[in-house]
Amino acid sequence: MKDFQQRVIDELNELEEKANSLNEFIAYSDLFLGLDSKEQERLRLQLDIMWQYVEILRERIAAFN
Repeated sequence: MKDFQQRVIDELNELEEKANSLNEFIAYSDLFLGLDSKEQERLRLQLDIMWQYVEILRERIAAFN
């Protein structure tokens, strides 16, 4: 495996952890519910984009072989 490929895999792992943490925050945190609706909307959008980015990294990794 080339160095850049390992970096993409590492990036995917880190991004998945962050996306899962944000998802937990949105789904289960009373703090999230206390945020104003605009900030809630921005966080939901951020999470959506993070999952799109995860999918792109997965596709890139699949193409390594």
